Amino acid sequence: MKRDEVLWMLESYEQEVSWLPNNVNPHGEMDDILDGRDVVEDHKALLSETELARLQRADEHLRKYAKEVYSYLSRDPRKYREKYNVPRSRWWWYVDELTET
Repeated sequence: MKRDEVLWMLESYEQEVSWLPNNVNPHGEMDDILDGRDVVEDHKALLSETELARLQRADEHLRKYAKEVYSYLSRDPRKYREKYNVPRSRWWWYVDELTET
């Protein structure tokens, strides 16, 4: 993936996450947002320090609204993690656990 594509994914992620807790389509859009976060994670090495800081801020906002994120998911994150052996480092697929605390 090219750097400009990763930057576009980062910008999309930032914008979509900024709408939380409102204005997120509950019909699969949150799943797409987390899939996009996976892509950014896969190509983090292409990001500058400033861009990594932006990613961190967007992640913090997503964590803040973990309960809403979980409610907007159309997939069951537990089943998804099990099926695809998702590591804990991809914490966004563990929002169900973040809501339990």
